[in-house]
Amino acid sequence: MADPAPPSADRAALLARLRAVLARTTLPRPDGGGRRIPLDPAIDAALAGGGLAAAALHEIEAAEPGAATAFAALLMGRAHAALGGGALFWIGAEADACPQGLARLGLPVEALVMVQAWRRVDALWAAEECSRCAATAATLLCTTDPGWRPDLTASRRLQLAAETGGGLLLLLYPTGSALAPSAARSRWRVDAAPYENAAAWRVELLHQRGGPPAAWACTWQPGSGRFSAAPAAPGAAELPARRPSPRRLASSG
Repeated sequence: MADPAPPSADRAALLARLRAVLARTTLPRPDGGGRRIPLDPAIDAALAGGGLAAAALHEIEAAEPGAATAFAALLMGRAHAALGGGALFWIGAEADACPQGLARLGLPVEALVMVQAWRRVDALWAAEECSRCAATAATLLCTTDPGWRPDLTASRRLQLAAETGGGLLLLLYPTGSALAPSAARSRWRVDAAPYENAAAWRVELLHQRGGPPAAWACTWQPGSGRFSAAPAAPGAAELPARRPSPRRLASSG
């Protein structure tokens, strides 16, 4: 699918605005390359090095869009806390995330900057520029087009940008996207799960450098802000069904 015709845009002006936002942000870390972002003891134990690697690109496949978006928001909030603060950039063709929903997931919305990019080339450029800055705690690049994922060259550029800035860089794409070689440190798949009194996700670690795949049944308690995970067998149903998981937790009020 071809890129839609973009509206008139001035990259220099956009970059100047982004720099102004970052200039007001305290630099969170002298070195993010060795940092790890804690998620849950069960998940951290399975990740090579313990915890999710900062200064790295990670891919999330959205088996269910709301669950995967919520999980990505949770990771961004954890990165902000673990790295000592910093800006959070949300990049996509549509700025449809709801601040109230994101705040319930532990993402500090006062640090959030929404970047709307219609063209793929602009979205990739924005993700690189944001990730390269040391004042950025996390960047999320969302794509809803199943026919497109960054190729190996583009993913290498994204990984290098994350290494330079030291923050977390996430690529969120829908199930069915064409598989392609990637420089990402890890690849995940997130689906919704039945739940009682909590948001619940099935989270699969499909690939990671230096470690095996794994799967967890995860729950998030919005009231207490508690996230928990338990190991799950691949393909198994882990949580009793009472009512369906919400489809758009991160984009609902």
